[in-house]
Amino acid sequence: MERVLHRVNSPSRLRRGIAARFDRAEVDLRYRRGRFVLSHDVPMGPWTLGRSGAEFVRSRFPPIHRKGRLARLAELIDGDAIPLLIDLKGRWPRRGLAHLAESLRLRGRDEDAVASNHRRRLDRFGRIDPNRTRVYGLNRRRTRRLIRRLDPDDAPRAVSIDAALLDGRPGLLDALTGANVAVYVWNIGRPDALTPLKRAGVAGAIFDDTGWVAAAGPRPAAAI
Repeated sequence: MERVLHRVNSPSRLRRGIAARFDRAEVDLRYRRGRFVLSHDVPMGPWTLGRSGAEFVRSRFPPIHRKGRLARLAELIDGDAIPLLIDLKGRWPRRGLAHLAESLRLRGRDEDAVASNHRRRLDRFGRIDPNRTRVYGLNRRRTRRLIRRLDPDDAPRAVSIDAALLDGRPGLLDALTGANVAVYVWNIGRPDALTPLKRAGVAGAIFDDTGWVAAAGPRPAAAI
């Protein structure tokens, strides 16, 4: 099971993840005026609009936070960075998807995966970069649709899913792994929940706290 550090939107957090021996870093990427900007919430000049800020904030209210300069994707992928799980936030025109695919190719970032809650967006990216792993975000509605059409030839290669949704749908994890779908679980509330996920065959666990790495077990072989 890969240990994935959640919301790595700055070089300093990436360095902490590498030092803690995470296997992958999840980043929130936005395409703005031809640039790749790292921010969970919507950037507006030196501010971000939303409860989470660019990365993390001390208080969620009011839902606007001063960030200053936002980090760029190049700051995380130049050098010997661990593989990324790139969550595509905001609007992504085709030129942005093509620009991202070319940037990753030129830097030899073959192990980076791309994720989104928007299935059509990932499908469009797949037509541009068919060999790149795509991780489809599932919610309750999308999960029902996926189960109806679940078979090894048709299902997405990888999905991400809220731990609470797995808890409420017994048998869902077995159905996904049985169809050769790599499952990444996020919003994990406690470190002792990592061991059962690993035993169940989860491909990756996405969590915030760098101190949880030991609870997730040793470094794995490639998960996706």
